[in-house]
Formats: sequence, C-alpha cells, structure tokens
Amino acid sequence: MVVGFAADGRARRVIGIDASAKPEQTHAQILRIAQNTAQLVELNQDITAADVVLDTRYGPEYGLPNEGTLEAIRLCARQEGMLTDPVYEGKSMHGMIDKVRRGEFPEGSRVLYAHLGGVPALNAHSFFFSGMVECPDRARRDLKKRRAMPSLPRPSGERAGVRGPPAHTPPRANDL
Repeated sequence: MVVGFAADGRARRVIGIDASAKPEQTHAQILRIAQNTAQLVELNQDITAADVVLDTRYGPEYGLPNEGTLEAIRLCARQEGMLTDPVYEGKSMHGMIDKVRRGEFPEGSRVLYAHLGGVPALNAHSFFFSGMVECPDRARRDLKKRRAMPSLPRPSGERAGVRGPPAHTPPRANDL
C-alpha cells in the first residue's frame, strides 16, 4: 500500500497500527518490503523510513488485547456485522476508532480501513467474549501461563482433540 500511495504522492498517508509489540522490527520489515516492491514495479522514486508510518499506541503485546481492542471488536460486530480478532485486526480497528475520536483525521477525510483477515483467531480468544474473563489484564496473565506450560502427552489413540482409533488404523464401515 505504501508503494501504491507513493506513486500518487501520498505515501505518508498510509498509517499502520503495530500489533507486534516489536515496532522497530516491524518498521524495518515494512520498509524493506516497500523498497523491494518499489524496485520491482519500477516506481522511480525512493521509499524512505519517513514514508512508513507506524502507530504503536494500541497493543500491549502480541496476541493480547487491551480494553480498547475488545471495545472496538464488539462495536464493529454490533454496528457493522464485521468480525475482527484480538491479535491484529481488533487492534488496528481500535487504532482507527481512537484516531477518529481524537480528531486526528481532518473533518471530511476519506479513511480506508484495510481488513486483512484474522477472524479465525476469534475462536482461540473466545474467552474474552464469553463472560469467562472480566478483566483483560487477568486474561493476559492466564494466557502467558498457558503458553509457558508444556504440552501434556495424549492418551493412546487420541489425536489433537480427536478421539477415536489411532491415525494409522483405517476407518471401519460402522465409523463412516
């Protein structure tokens, strides 16, 4: 997007919302990709570090939403029927909504939100929306603990959440 907008003289009007909690690495990666893309499409102008705008205000760390992110996810689902996830899209939507509320876009601006997917991540984070978790801070601690826990061995015949015969056993007619 940076390269496409640069061709039209608007490179710095593409605003990225960092969801990685590693903004320096993310900025460098975006810059490298944009510069390589500019060469491939023969843009005939340089893409500089200043052309990559990355707002880092909207995520505590990768995969963990804050209250603003959860509010943005609920608002989009209720008002627009648009699903966003707490890992990337919810954070970027939180950023856009907050920037609008703060008046960071001039009155009458045309704002394009690029939804890049991520909806399947809602399943992995459903506890934020089921009433099981009241406080995102507590949920963050719990999620960190879960990530640090070693995987338990599966009982014989159990595959990744699927109970039944081991994978090497062909299905029987009664199983179909």
